Amino acid sequence: MDGTGGTYLLYNAKKKICSVFKPLDEEAFAPFNPRGYEGKMYQEGFRAGVLSGEGASREIAAYLLDNCYNNFSNVPCTIMVEACNPHFNNI
Repeated sequence: MDGTGGTYLLYNAKKKICSVFKPLDEEAFAPFNPRGYEGKMYQEGFRAGVLSGEGASREIAAYLLDNCYNNFSNVPCTIMVEACNPHFNNI
């Protein structure tokens, strides 16, 4: 499902979107979900076998697999980062 977690667009100095930040603790059924789907980390959510807080790892895995096959599915570059900002839901 789209739109069930926190998603933040990050802009560069030219006011162009340079990245998308999706906090794992704001995924569906994670503790700081901004859309009302709050729960505990690593609990089952909308889909059987998909746990809250695991979405980031799954997206990284999809990117790494796609990268091994010459970007066959055009998965955008995906990495794990840590960031703080007063606009994030848990601050």
